[in-house]
Amino acid sequence: MYKDILDTLKIKHYLKNLIIFIPLILSSYCKDFSAFIISFIMFISFCFVSSSVYIFNDLTDIMNDKKHPVKCKRPIADKKISVKSALILFFIFLSASIFISFFINRQCTVIIICYLILNILYSLSLKNIAFIDIICIAIGFMLRILSGYFAINEKLSIFVVLTVFFTSLFFTSIKRKTELKLLKKNILCRMSIQKLTYNEIEKFTFINLLLSIIFYCIFIIKTGNIYVYISIIPFSLTILRLMNLSNKEIKNDDPLFFIINDKLIKCLHLIFLIILALYICDK
Repeated sequence: MYKDILDTLKIKHYLKNLIIFIPLILSSYCKDFSAFIISFIMFISFCFVSSSVYIFNDLTDIMNDKKHPVKCKRPIADKKISVKSALILFFIFLSASIFISFFINRQCTVIIICYLILNILYSLSLKNIAFIDIICIAIGFMLRILSGYFAINEKLSIFVVLTVFFTSLFFTSIKRKTELKLLKKNILCRMSIQKLTYNEIEKFTFINLLLSIIFYCIFIIKTGNIYVYISIIPFSLTILRLMNLSNKEIKNDDPLFFIINDKLIKCLHLIFLIILALYICDK
């Protein structure tokens, strides 16, 4: 039962919310413990609202998930978690998220509510529109990074926001590209990509790959720190590696699966974290 609840909450996807800490790391408050606590509280708030959104999406998608060869194993679709229990979990986690964000500041609460509204619209209709669904997910990541800035009252960096936006567009388009591959194998997939050609999604993915690296490089150049300059290498190689993996034979459409299981990407992440640690120590 507890495992089914954790699967429904999609705990592993909490990794996506770690970008909330980026504004803190890049700010003059990076060694301030109180600022870290505030960012961590915002992280918890976003994790809770993320779980509530995942539950809502599973509830609205329950009939389609039952027909899907992989998604049919989700606890709600598989009736391991009842609809009533799922609704209770939805309201508990949503209420906790709003309650926690309210004690940081009103801006953070507004971000949480905007994220919720965006994802409700996404689950009900926007996810069925080609490319709009990808943009909605990217906006969700933008809201995460904005909440990180608002939580510690740090001045917004447009280049950081643009890097997050286009990188998330890249990650989501990778997911759609792999889904399209699965579609060709007669496996059911989302409506938004059923009318897309592989060439269209490939071009869209490549454009976002370039823009991600370009905006990251622009931001890095503005920092003027040697350690951050070096971070361009693991950042770019990670994106290129994901592009490469998506072109191979795949059995999973989630980029997070590649990130967690690919040894090269894990090594690149380790290098990136070491560079990040050196940068913080040098500040």
